[in-house]
Amino acid sequence: MLRLAPAVALLLLTGCPGELENPDQYPDEPLELCQLDLDVPALFQSKCGSSACHEGSDPKAGLDLVAPGVFERLENVPATQCEGRVRVDPDNPNASFLVEKLRGTQPVGCGERMPFVSFLTGAEIACVQRWVFEQTIGLDGGVSPDDGGVADAGDDSDAGETDGGEADMSDPGVDCTPFDAADNAELCTANVDSCEINALGTSCDTACATAGLTCATAFDNVDGMCAANSDAPATCDDDSRADVHCVCE
Repeated sequence: MLRLAPAVALLLLTGCPGELENPDQYPDEPLELCQLDLDVPALFQSKCGSSACHEGSDPKAGLDLVAPGVFERLENVPATQCEGRVRVDPDNPNASFLVEKLRGTQPVGCGERMPFVSFLTGAEIACVQRWVFEQTIGLDGGVSPDDGGVADAGDDSDAGETDGGEADMSDPGVDCTPFDAADNAELCTANVDSCEINALGTSCDTACATAGLTCATAFDNVDGMCAANSDAPATCDDDSRADVHCVCE
């Protein structure tokens, strides 16, 4: 069974600063669904588990990511880097600031994609997003399918689970596969509710339409990478750029 600890969820919220020295550490081919058996505590410990980062009595941004009860420090807790946002929104997990920080689609002025030196791979991001869904099952009010989440579990311990006891995540929600054969777009990350692409020589509106989707937001692309430059927003209808990062929903 997938071993996903709450610690990984905050991994990218306030990752420690550093300098990009090894581009090979940036995201690999993304997966739509979590297919990893992650040893998350070990991953978290190696990425940001030190007294100089998010562990101990005086962690960065006041966030201890090693001690038990991490989800309590995520659920409905205001994001310190982004006014008006919460780290994990149990009523709409896909709109959580945490998920945006993982993807690099956070609003302008709300910090950088994290962790800075070593982003999670697309497969790891899918596992973190699955973890968010699993953690929200059974919370008061739950989340509804209309909100892009899972069914309200209420007081029924079996709600939201398959016969195998795991949350049913069989429906990825958005099909990103048309971008694999597209000549006007490069698929960067396939998420449960969106596809992140680079539009090549066309607008995000046109590129997203390749998969029957619409552009939700756009940014300049980071040179040499398939990633959004969150400090340089673009417009969905701008077709004058050679390379734009788009979030298609």
